[in-house]
Amino acid sequence: MSFLKNTLLSAAAVATVVAVMPSSSLAAGFQLGEQSVTGLGRAFAGGGVVGDDLSAIAYNPAGMSLAKGFQMQAGFIGVHINSKLHGTYTPVSGPSESGSAEIKDIVPVPSFYVTYQMNDKFTLGLGTFASYGFDIEYDPNWFGRAHAVDSNLKAVTINPSVSYKINDKWSIGAGFVAQRMTAKLTASTSKMKAEDWAYGYDVGIMYEPFKDTRFGLSYRSQVTHELDGHLYYPVDFGVGTDLDLPAFATFGAYHKVNDWLGLSGTVRWTNWSTFKTLDIKNEAGNTISYVPENWKDTWYFAIGGDFYINDKWTARAGWAYDSNPIKGAEYRTARIPDTYRYIVSLGLSYKWNEHLTFDAGYMHVFFDNTHIDNNALNPITHAPTSNLKSVYKSSLDLFGLQVQYKF
Repeated sequence: MSFLKNTLLSAAAVATVVAVMPSSSLAAGFQLGEQSVTGLGRAFAGGGVVGDDLSAIAYNPAGMSLAKGFQMQAGFIGVHINSKLHGTYTPVSGPSESGSAEIKDIVPVPSFYVTYQMNDKFTLGLGTFASYGFDIEYDPNWFGRAHAVDSNLKAVTINPSVSYKINDKWSIGAGFVAQRMTAKLTASTSKMKAEDWAYGYDVGIMYEPFKDTRFGLSYRSQVTHELDGHLYYPVDFGVGTDLDLPAFATFGAYHKVNDWLGLSGTVRWTNWSTFKTLDIKNEAGNTISYVPENWKDTWYFAIGGDFYINDKWTARAGWAYDSNPIKGAEYRTARIPDTYRYIVSLGLSYKWNEHLTFDAGYMHVFFDNTHIDNNALNPITHAPTSNLKSVYKSSLDLFGLQVQYKF
């Protein structure tokens, strides 16, 4: 028991480290999908039902029934952001300003998991990972500085879970979600910081009709944050905003074709249509910032392959498409200049011995050229106060390393 206690204390320490790390959005909007380096190599196809790492805690808790014994896993993904843009800022009164800018940064996204198989039926798990987030920082003197300079939001999830193996074909799972969100939004004349804890749940089911052929369906609930913080404009006063992080459902599949090939796929729906507006209110309840969003639901499609070279080496490849939640250039902002994404990935695992496995992955994300034609609005009258027009050419490169240990 003392060994298990020390391990769980170590897990809590790692969770604390994860909770203070920034993040960068990979999936549509500011949803994050980087919960597994193993999954990174196959574009996160088959998440939760492949069974070659512990990230089922994040993707489908029923898949924890595939984890045997007592295991731990720690992963780290570095997201390299590369974006170039040009455009024009036009206030209602005063001269326009045109120019170009560049965003380059490397953002770390860690994850940690531990699972413990109690018996043939029950498996317990604990995961901590970034669920939502973005980190976009412009030069303080860029032409659109009145709209945004630094935009940093991260939602870190601590996710205790349990799975139950009903029989050789069916497994179910569920988890409790404790989520901490922090936000920092700055512009040329203002800075806001806020934070909150909120709670939700996730459930999943997995079906294995034949050996090494599995299907899974999972659902992660909406989490509603009531962010409280301070706005410095230029004096310090209290502000708050409500932000609904959307529910989403994921279908995953895996089939081992033969001794050297496994195929996997994922379809994910995210309920981004709940994101209507971003309103910031002062302590008196008056709206001091109003941003219409009017997002739409998104779909993520991925296919992947695992190539079992021998008992020690496994190679991976994947492709994915992620749809865009933003309806048009008039709703796209400098804080979240999102668009459609096309994804390719590669991965490699090395099994050092029966206990220790190392994983590595690489992913490249292509974006359509992104157009912004956004009006900043008066929070009371909703009349335009300025306009930002810009075109972005962007890409992401992700590099991941992970270690798994079976006791």
